[in-house]
Parts: sequence; structure tokens; C-alpha cells
Amino acid sequence: MMNAESNSKTGSARTRNIIFKITTAITIIGMLVGGASQFFQLAYQVDVFEQLGYPLYAMSIIGLGKILGGITLSIPRIPALFKISAYAGLFFVTIGAVISHLATGMYGDALSPLIVAGIAVTSCLLNPQLKFALERLKSFPTPSLAK
Repeated sequence: MMNAESNSKTGSARTRNIIFKITTAITIIGMLVGGASQFFQLAYQVDVFEQLGYPLYAMSIIGLGKILGGITLSIPRIPALFKISAYAGLFFVTIGAVISHLATGMYGDALSPLIVAGIAVTSCLLNPQLKFALERLKSFPTPSLAK
């Protein structure tokens, strides 16, 4: 017989798993669609890159990275290091986009990549395959600044 405490833990684990699956699906689709639109230099992506002042060849490099990251996150039993790298790459690219939009005065355009970064971080933190790596990171010794 299950008591209320074990039932709530099961429910919370189920909720985390559902949120993980939804945020991961959004992340993968965003990486693949966004990456393809950048890799193939679709007109609206070209306009954004030109407004930000970036060379167009960088768009293809970023797009390819997003496509590879989306594929990596789609493969269920790929080593955790690859998944962490895909999440990190997307995080750095999206935060770079936020900073670029803010620096060029395109404040409204900064919101979209910020939301994408938040969804990807949520997916990463809830990824059961990466739980051991994140737990290990928490126990990583940090240097003391006190002397």
C-alpha cells in the first residue's frame, strides 16, 4: 500500500519527466529548424545577421552546430559528454545572441533567444541521463578566496 509521501514523490518524478520530455522536444525542434534556416541562409536569418553586423559565413557554422546538437540530443543512449556539449553550445550561442541584440539596441529581439536558453537549461537540468554529471559538478571542489 502506498502512503501519501511516496505517491507525491512518484507524481513529482512523473511531472519532472513530462517537463523534461516537452522541453527537450522544443529544444531539439528549435535546434534543427533554427539550425537549418541558418545553415541554408534563409532571408530572414540573413537580415538578422546583417543587422547584428556578423559575416554570413558565421551563420552557416552556427547553423551546422545547431543541427549537429539537435541530432545529438535526439539519440537516446549517446554518451553524456556529447549531450552536455550540445546543451552548452546552444546555451552559449543563444546567450551570445541575447548580448548581440542588446548591444545593437534590438531589445525586443533579445527575448526569443533568452527563452530558448531557458528552455534548454530546463531540459538539461531535468535530463535523467545527465543527473550523475550534474551531481558530480555540485561536489566539485571550489578554490577558497580566503587566506
